Amino acid sequence: MAIEVNITGSGGDLIDIPSEAYSKAAQSWEDAGGFFLSTVTVHLAIGAGNPGNITLELYAADGSQFPTGSVLASALVSSGSIATYPSFTTYAFDLTGPAITAATKYVFVVSTSAGVPTTNFVYIKATLGNPYAGGQVSRWNGSAWVAFATQDITAVIRSVDNPELSGTVAGTSSMSGALVSPAKNPNPANAFSGMGLDWQTFSWESG
Repeated sequence: MAIEVNITGSGGDLIDIPSEAYSKAAQSWEDAGGFFLSTVTVHLAIGAGNPGNITLELYAADGSQFPTGSVLASALVSSGSIATYPSFTTYAFDLTGPAITAATKYVFVVSTSAGVPTTNFVYIKATLGNPYAGGQVSRWNGSAWVAFATQDITAVIRSVDNPELSGTVAGTSSMSGALVSPAKNPNPANAFSGMGLDWQTFSWESG
């Protein structure tokens, strides 16, 4: 079973990460299921330059709906996998694993490894008018989080009741071998009289 929180609205907006004033952007939300977080899907576009890796981290939310405590889960994508504005890439960050509590607010935080915000930044789609009452945007100004109560990041937050059924499985596997059948005597002895028998070796390889 899966539960999705869809944050969307008609008032289109863009958040640049990083900007001159803010280095990170965050969105709070409340999960109704109390399952295991699976993915957070957002819409990204390269605004300028090379923002480097784009990271999404999960935190608990404090009373102001700001991130608090340690990182509960994280995932990243290289900016090389993201379209350049005005095109957008819909990307699902795989956060499979952490258990989340029903009726509790959490926050995901988006940041980049860019050094100079005016020449290297990414856009993330957002909406205006507070279309999602269960959360809000906040942005980090270098020393504190600042709330943007009428703004929401456009996202789909998916949780599942069984973490083994979500996310991706990374890695490779391979096996090879041979099946060899030794020569056999027919039974009865003359069952294949006059027939030429050619015993074969069967081999396989996968990777």
